[in-house]
Amino acid sequence: MPLQVQAASSQEVRPIAVQGAMDMEVAYFLKQMGDYKTETFGSYHFYSGKIAGVPVVVSQTNIGMVNASASTTLLIEKYHPKAIINQGTAGGHDPALHKFDIVVGAKSINYGWFQSAHRDAGAGVDTGNWKVLTEPVEPDPELYKTAMSVADRYQHGKVVSGVIGTSDAWNRELDRIKELHDTLGTSAEEMETASVAEVAKTFNVPFLGIRILSNSELYAEDFDPKSADYCSEFVIEVIKEIESGVTFSDKLQVYADGKEVVGLLGQYVNGEALVPLRGALESLGSEVTWDSAKKQIHVVHSGKHIPVKASETMVKQGTAWIEVDSLQKIFGVKTDVLGSSVYIYE
Repeated sequence: MPLQVQAASSQEVRPIAVQGAMDMEVAYFLKQMGDYKTETFGSYHFYSGKIAGVPVVVSQTNIGMVNASASTTLLIEKYHPKAIINQGTAGGHDPALHKFDIVVGAKSINYGWFQSAHRDAGAGVDTGNWKVLTEPVEPDPELYKTAMSVADRYQHGKVVSGVIGTSDAWNRELDRIKELHDTLGTSAEEMETASVAEVAKTFNVPFLGIRILSNSELYAEDFDPKSADYCSEFVIEVIKEIESGVTFSDKLQVYADGKEVVGLLGQYVNGEALVPLRGALESLGSEVTWDSAKKQIHVVHSGKHIPVKASETMVKQGTAWIEVDSLQKIFGVKTDVLGSSVYIYE
């Protein structure tokens, strides 16, 4: 299809997403952005702008695993981030750590999903025999490596690699904290990271968890709100390093009517999702031909003859590409872009 090459519509590049559950966990980022766009869906707030010249979207998830999962799904659907960093405050589990130390998650685990063994009435509770059913989730290796590479820039404590434990619980019993650390290797506990990691994994979005100890029951170190800003400072250093040194894949797997189209890949161009026109439509049963006389693509879709103008496509190496939004408008199909996948439905 020797069409005239057209440029894709100008779009902002995909941002790096930064999440915080509470006001104080996003406030520093908003201050650094200065000018930003605010959007709210339900009770979830999203702030789009730039930090140190890097496009970011700051997501206030609200507290808890359900909120974190729901807001992350919205984040992926509406902003198409190239990476997600979940960050904020946490309580300490590791005796080697103190308030203001930072944990970069080599793993995150939902320890609130467990099975207890049967015990008769009056036998008491034995948390030591509770079996955690979920497996730890590992971060994107490049994001993890990048975060650890800037550990020496942090001035308020030490930065360590560790396990971030997640559940909808605030543990203050020292024996329970020790038990979790001894059995699962947890360095810190909080209420969002593992659930975000699971959603990001589902949609193939690179993910990293970073948590600062804001308090430690082990040493009677009370909650200190300054920790939120200290963590944000470090995360900004990580973001700058990611932007300068990490390359992300722009490939998109295409699904037609819920089935993976093997060998057919879309791509992000200038932040916009595009798919090969012929492959996408033929996967839905349409006929695609080139009208050399009129210099246009001709499509028979759902019994209708639909011409496609050159201005509605972008040609690259002999393949005509079309924006997913244009595919929906021109042919009346339903489309969704979620993470690294494009879904097309009749």
